[in-house]
Amino acid sequence: MSTESGILVATDLTGASRRVVLFAAHLARLMERHVELVHVADSEGLAMQEPADESVRPYVEQLQARLQTRLDHAAAALEQQRRLCAEVSEGARATLLQGRPWEAVLQRSIESDAAFVVAGPHSAEDDTPETRREAVMGAIRERLLGSTADRLVRHAPCPVWVVPHQVEPNEDSFARWIVSVDFSEASAHAVSVARTLANQSDGSLTLVHVVPPGYSETDEPRHWQEALRQATRREAEEKLQGLMAGDDGARMKYEVRAAEATLHEELLRATEEHRATVLVLGSHGRSGFGHLVLGSTAERCLRRATVPVLVVRKRAV
Repeated sequence: MSTESGILVATDLTGASRRVVLFAAHLARLMERHVELVHVADSEGLAMQEPADESVRPYVEQLQARLQTRLDHAAAALEQQRRLCAEVSEGARATLLQGRPWEAVLQRSIESDAAFVVAGPHSAEDDTPETRREAVMGAIRERLLGSTADRLVRHAPCPVWVVPHQVEPNEDSFARWIVSVDFSEASAHAVSVARTLANQSDGSLTLVHVVPPGYSETDEPRHWQEALRQATRREAEEKLQGLMAGDDGARMKYEVRAAEATLHEELLRATEEHRATVLVLGSHGRSGFGHLVLGSTAERCLRRATVPVLVVRKRAV
């Protein structure tokens, strides 16, 4: 197993998160990297000071006992998921963290110099009342400002995978890749990362450039509009060919699509038509307020995609 930076997996320990963990395990085996599972537990109450009022002591002790029980349940469930992961990929680790979920996971990703972060959306199913309560409380806290996955995508210094809970990880999870290309520096880097991973998995890679709807709505005569459409397509195809430079072409293709609706709908339609198993998006990594808000296309793809979505920032694998 490689000693390089590993793959950090955020798990809420619910039944649905098992698929996220298994996906990360398959990714780790593909890349020959280790996996670290992390779960953020609420253990702050265990450090409460001794109450001055003796009449309050029994209630504090009961609260601490409940918190310790929850912590023990979380540790046991995390170990169970670690073992599940280890059945697919060697070297799986597990760490219980404390704090706000997204902040704790982000800090751990920085400390461990993670190559990727893997997370799932809010869970739809649970195993026990304890894990259900933990997930619900975490969801309430996080939804006030955005989900853990959303915040990791915005802030993590490394690429982030968001894995839908309906995904069934297997040997074909990395067989067909779709990369959204808008010819920005971010999307060029996304192509580079996706190409490396697709080559490792012997998967096919399709670059998709979507021309926004309304690009030909001008006051020019109809024949000029058609000429504009053709020129726009030729220019996009030339740029896509440039991004493919150095590839033998056997496993890498490109496609220019004129959006019939919104950009994210066209990307999702392309993913479905190509039977893609992975969708890759580039993140522009804006600073300031723009850094806190996902672009509408990326955000909607993350909400609606039925395949894992890899969001790539400006750091090479």
